[in-house]
Amino acid sequence: MDICGKRIELQVRRSNRVRGHRMVVRYGLPPELVVRPRATQAQIDEAIDFHRSWLELQLAKTIEPRLGLDRLRLTEEQGRVEARARITLLAQSEAAALGVTYSRITMRNQRKGDRGFSYSSSDFDVTLDQLVGLTREQVMSASGTNVQFQLKRDAGTFNFDGWFKEGNGSGHFTFSPSSSFASELARQGFGKATDEQLLSLAMSDTGLAFINELKAQGYDTSTVEQLVRMGNHGVRLEYLQGLKSVGYSVKTTELVVRMKDHGVGLNFIRALSGLGYSNITTDELVRTKDHGVSAEFVNQLKDLGYARLPLENLVEMKDHGVSPAFVKELKDLGYSDTSVEQLVRLKDHGVNAAYIRRMKERGYADLSLDEYIRLRDRGEKE
Repeated sequence: MDICGKRIELQVRRSNRVRGHRMVVRYGLPPELVVRPRATQAQIDEAIDFHRSWLELQLAKTIEPRLGLDRLRLTEEQGRVEARARITLLAQSEAAALGVTYSRITMRNQRKGDRGFSYSSSDFDVTLDQLVGLTREQVMSASGTNVQFQLKRDAGTFNFDGWFKEGNGSGHFTFSPSSSFASELARQGFGKATDEQLLSLAMSDTGLAFINELKAQGYDTSTVEQLVRMGNHGVRLEYLQGLKSVGYSVKTTELVVRMKDHGVGLNFIRALSGLGYSNITTDELVRTKDHGVSAEFVNQLKDLGYARLPLENLVEMKDHGVSPAFVKELKDLGYSDTSVEQLVRLKDHGVNAAYIRRMKERGYADLSLDEYIRLRDRGEKE
């Protein structure tokens, strides 16, 4: 699509978790439009028009790729995201000079069914040597060139036909399902795979290595549809191996999909483990992630004297809006070692450091926190 006179890539992703549609702009990545699974092309176009003005504003804030060493006011987690984005942009812009070529492929697929057409999108990184028949010279062609190349995966082969110029390309693809892979799935007891299922498996690169890992770890996966579901929800070989390496033997298809859907990543697990929260259940991991408890949150509370709190306390504090800043302001007023239960009560009743200071100015000095809560409940306002 064209934004401010520039041609930009817009990714469209379908999700059951979005009510209408939303536009997402992440630093270093193409903007993404998230729509309902059954959204039509007309509805997608309408959503793009709806977000266009906002998208122009966001993209206007984007800085040029650079690897800066400026002192930025970022949290540790934000810093990692910022660094990764800057390095990605720098690598992309300097790939030709460095003699390194890699690609990010976005494939949009249209299917015709009983209810009409449906659309899906998938994107992933590949190295140039995975694209059979495509050379670096073709990719970086200054004048542009027609190209034909292949991406071979266990479930089948993608045949691409298109155009490349200065590192960017577009075109069409067809898919040739692998009959030998389908036969192997049947032989291993997964059942007969349809061409559409093989396409999904190829899109997610769900192949024999993935299946072997499932079997080695004792997963209950027994049907092609389960394999497709895992692939569609982002469960990859690296994720399975990573869970095992950090001590988790999940073994059920639905549970590993749930973990992935809720954003329980390997770095999240490792960060919690490093803070002493190891050997916690997968349900606790999901709940902790869902409620917004992060390693940064835990570390900030630790610095304030709240070390090794039980996960249920951390979740409760997050749910009730008890932030490290809230705790620090109370501590600066002399209220140290306040229990989690008391902190939650203070927040729920609207008593914060500013309120206490104002009440002290009005003569309500040297009261206990419970007394300030009762004062607030009686209607004594700032």
